[in-house]
Amino acid sequence: YTKGFDGLPVFTPDGKRLAWTTNRTSAKQSQIYIADWNHERAREMLAVEANVAEGDDTEANAVAAAARLEADAGFNPQDVMRHVDYLCRDELAGRLTGTRGEKLATAYVAAYLDNLKLTPAGDDGSWFQEFDFTSGVALGEGNVLTANKSPLTLDKDWRPLAFSGNGKFEPAGVVFAGYGMHAPASEGHKEYDSYVHLDVKDKWVVVFRFMPEDISPEQRQHLSRASQLRFKATVARDRGARGVIVVSGPNAQVKSELVPLRLDGILAGSSMPVVSVKNDVVEGWLAASGKKLKDLQDKLDTGAVAMGFEIKGVQIAADIEIQRIKSSGRNVLGRLMAGDKPSSDVIVVGAHVDHLGQGANGSSLARGDEDQKIHYGADDNASGVAAMLEIAEYLADQKARDKL
Repeated sequence: YTKGFDGLPVFTPDGKRLAWTTNRTSAKQSQIYIADWNHERAREMLAVEANVAEGDDTEANAVAAAARLEADAGFNPQDVMRHVDYLCRDELAGRLTGTRGEKLATAYVAAYLDNLKLTPAGDDGSWFQEFDFTSGVALGEGNVLTANKSPLTLDKDWRPLAFSGNGKFEPAGVVFAGYGMHAPASEGHKEYDSYVHLDVKDKWVVVFRFMPEDISPEQRQHLSRASQLRFKATVARDRGARGVIVVSGPNAQVKSELVPLRLDGILAGSSMPVVSVKNDVVEGWLAASGKKLKDLQDKLDTGAVAMGFEIKGVQIAADIEIQRIKSSGRNVLGRLMAGDKPSSDVIVVGAHVDHLGQGANGSSLARGDEDQKIHYGADDNASGVAAMLEIAEYLADQKARDKL
């Protein structure tokens, strides 16, 4: 109840103290304060009994689960945990947009808002607002990549990237451009440019997939953006390249040499072809130039910038067809009016209820065999949805008491 700022509360690791920031000091400068935490007393003051059904995967039971949470005027940690618990259950399977799990999650949120006596504000007076989106990509029937008119085997020797441009691309020569990166000089770091004195106009550019392996953490941060495949494709395009060929290289620690065909969270495609090829394919192209893929990568992995070169005797042509898969999802919209009728002034409180499902797109940070497991999304963003529902509950109570 003091004037000024009190916020950012966190527990000490042992759970026995609470630390927060306040500017209640004599100089009005922010300091960190620490207080003893009485956990047992806090539990007594916050205790609310409620049970939520376990293991049910129907929308009706999602509604019932929400309804069983007692509406309480305060901000109750136990309510927050119950919201998060329901949204992160296995039967919701990570709440991927457009799936059964997302429908269960949105049914739960709608039921809770209904329990608070908010007004539906979705399509046609419902709680829901439907929308279409691109949920994935697939290979069309017309994907062909040829080297000197000899076709490579799709999904064995090569694969287009999800953001590749579609169309027929006539034969053109090939150049090698190392890691295919350009990063301007910054404080403590020199410019990194894989294209110094390298003419790539109307040619295919072969680039390594990631960034140099044996560099310092500071250099990795400097090259982070430049190492992204979309950024490499943009750099090549701006220099007039015909297309980009990505190769992992023998030093890369990957399960598959070919880049997986999946969305990376950005819907825009490239205007030119971008494909991934196996190491041994590029090794064969380099043989005529007396080069070896590992030797090239070993040198570049030290952080040194090596001159690019033309890969002689190779002409690449392609026909690319990437299909974008459309699905539908739904938002939940509820309205709480401060007065008796709608106002032109609106405050929107929201959170995204969906998550990554089982990590089908490129936004997943899971590693190894975890990338196909359920991504529960407790902090992204079940916690945000729980906070939103608590805010709705508080404001609904304020209105019921004529305080809004």
